[in-house]
Amino acid sequence: MHARPFLFTLLSIVICTFYFYAASRISAFFFSEDGEVFAENTYIATVDVSGKTKNEAILLLRRSWEEREIHIELSWSDEQVEIDGKFFFDLNVEESVNRSQSGELNSPIINVNSKELADKIVENFLSIKKENIDLAKLTSFLKEWASNWKNHTVNVDLTNFQLEDQNITVLNEVLAPSSFTTKGLQQLVEEHPTIEIKEHQIFSLLNWIEKERISYLSDNDLSVLGTYLYELILPTNFQIIERNRHQQLPEYAKIGYDVYVKGKDQYDFSFLNGNNVAYSIEWSMVQGNLYLVLTGYPFSHKYEIKVKDYQTFTPKTIVRYHPFVEDNKVKVIEKGKNGEYAKVVRQTYTSKGELLTEETISEDYYPPIHRVELHPIDGETTSMTSESEQNDKNELESVYDNGETIIK
Repeated sequence: MHARPFLFTLLSIVICTFYFYAASRISAFFFSEDGEVFAENTYIATVDVSGKTKNEAILLLRRSWEEREIHIELSWSDEQVEIDGKFFFDLNVEESVNRSQSGELNSPIINVNSKELADKIVENFLSIKKENIDLAKLTSFLKEWASNWKNHTVNVDLTNFQLEDQNITVLNEVLAPSSFTTKGLQQLVEEHPTIEIKEHQIFSLLNWIEKERISYLSDNDLSVLGTYLYELILPTNFQIIERNRHQQLPEYAKIGYDVYVKGKDQYDFSFLNGNNVAYSIEWSMVQGNLYLVLTGYPFSHKYEIKVKDYQTFTPKTIVRYHPFVEDNKVKVIEKGKNGEYAKVVRQTYTSKGELLTEETISEDYYPPIHRVELHPIDGETTSMTSESEQNDKNELESVYDNGETIIK
């Protein structure tokens, strides 16, 4: 008996719900002499098409697209290239309007000419191979950016769009002679065959040794290691932070590449990898020789190291007179050694082989070691007490014992 009012009430609720739903959809459009128009707060990207017919919205969206400037800033390693990006984007104006929901914020339908963009990339960056570009990832990134319609310039770091490990290559290699490869260095190679130089990281040799708790390397081992690491990373865009050198050029080093490292006194060797990607240094023993390899993404520029203005300096001969040197005899305390000077420069070339810059890395000077001779004293000029003679004898013995002479 009470079922009919209940059914009537239920039916009324259903009808009202349907009415309000239909009304909310239909009210998205209203009719004028020009036909359907979009409701208030209807946007396609940042273009307001409220109150516009579809044809008007198409014209408005197309005009906005034509007026929009698009620039793509491509970066690879330390090189940047800006290109006009309009050519690589296609806006489907009609489809964007037809798919738009009235009263809502709608994304435009934009296609990316990824293959043409890939051709432009390899044209500007010769070290990049087209097949190594992750086109799917790059296309997705650019579509999302273009749909926002806000910025006029998009920055594309190409290292983020490389197929994993496809572009990793050997950038430089150095071989240290076996005569300078100690047991400590051999142990280092076995226990720590690889060093990762992270992006935007300063690598410090002493800090790395401390972090890895390596205690078996002598200061000479550290200097040998620093010298060949320096030679390995010089033809790159890494920035040298700290480099010390010996007072005299050691046998294992070529002029311009000498590095002096001493843990106790904190004489360090360090450099900065300012790139957006990490690099690896690997070392191994090859027939008793220490072999170092730098691997990673190729640099956008090419770097060459030149040792220029090499000079030698002839040592002087210093003569000292001592009463205990036999007549007509000469004692050579120090044979002497030529001094040396050289300037090390790093030349930067574009991927097309054009010289961009020439940077002076260092000017290394090693003073000559003077020749020291002991001559007999002329009898007429010698008048010494026994005490002074003994002092001269002690000095002479000291010179022989130390093998060094201080020039005053």
